[in-house]
Amino acid sequence: NAEHDGKTGVITIGREAYNGDVDREMNRAIDWLKAEGVENVIVTGDFHLSTQMVGADTSEFYPALADVEAGRRLAATWSATARRLGDEFKVSVGFVGGKRCLGGSLELLMHCHYLVAVEDSVLGMPEVTLPVVPGMEGCHWPFRKAPATDRHKLLRLLLTGRPVPASDATGWLIDFAGPA
Repeated sequence: NAEHDGKTGVITIGREAYNGDVDREMNRAIDWLKAEGVENVIVTGDFHLSTQMVGADTSEFYPALADVEAGRRLAATWSATARRLGDEFKVSVGFVGGKRCLGGSLELLMHCHYLVAVEDSVLGMPEVTLPVVPGMEGCHWPFRKAPATDRHKLLRLLLTGRPVPASDATGWLIDFAGPA
């Protein structure tokens, strides 16, 4: 799931849903790139035009229904992985190249220094319609980058669960949207 040219690495997520297996694979990929001396990384789904990154595998949450520690562990480990993208690379870019990026997948990519998307992709946090709250820091992480004047857009995204086209999210959720 990872490759590099000596300077820039690419981590490709080939699954639609984020789960424990993907989290472990992400950490292995990050560890390998760091060991190789790679300072920059691009994180993306596979490059099929129909790619969807649709968030977390909700079956991962089932143990947390009966065990608070299981829920805490899940939220802590996935958030730690996401933070590595911003903390351990000089430059990290999340790239949404498919139809949609939702929930946990969007939360993961938001931790990159820059987030770019093809203009006709759709972004969102539909967890609140399940009802689940964005657990990989989606409730507060995007507010760190968004201008105060646009925070109401983030609140609408987080409270309603309605997705937004990437072309409408530039400047407050993502850094750039353009043609593929």
